[in-house]
Amino acid sequence: MKAIEHYAKETSDPATEKIAFNLLNKMSFVFGPATGLPPINKATIGVAGVNPPQQQPLSGFENLMNQRFSMLCWEVPYSSGFNPKDAQAKIVLGEVASLQKMLYFKLGEAFLESLKGAIFPRIGVNRGVEEYCDAVRRMEGKEFKGFFQASPLPLKPHGIARADLMSRSSCKKYSRRCCALYYIKPHSITCQRPEYIEIS
Repeated sequence: MKAIEHYAKETSDPATEKIAFNLLNKMSFVFGPATGLPPINKATIGVAGVNPPQQQPLSGFENLMNQRFSMLCWEVPYSSGFNPKDAQAKIVLGEVASLQKMLYFKLGEAFLESLKGAIFPRIGVNRGVEEYCDAVRRMEGKEFKGFFQASPLPLKPHGIARADLMSRSSCKKYSRRCCALYYIKPHSITCQRPEYIEIS
């Protein structure tokens, strides 16, 4: 597991990161708690593909999923070496999103409660949490992947944010380009779209 975590954090090699997160996704499906659903059904196909592997629940594996796997989903995009503007990094974000949907598929509300009660407080996220958890609940896998790749993550305190990329015409209040996929101290947070941050 330590080797997989190491490669998942290898921000200088997005291709390796992608493989590592994809492996975590498959491990979660196979070794995570049984869902009680038929082997082939719409929900399973949505997270594991049309030919999902056989589930073989491993006692205690859900703790690893809820703690280490979930934490990796935030350690990587919040790391200083991660560049979400890079096309390959966006693919990594897609894999991270898929892993989160798998964690919700397998762990249900316990996964979101862990996010709100342990993971987000640990990394200093305190805004947009409920909205984010709602997106995890209601969006299908493909839709959530696009959301995660393009939309702002829950925000850290002190105005440090990762905001959505906008063109100059996207923000009606400001003529300047808003912060996109960076962590910055905002010049102003009075924008009519609070998830967008004006920069100088």
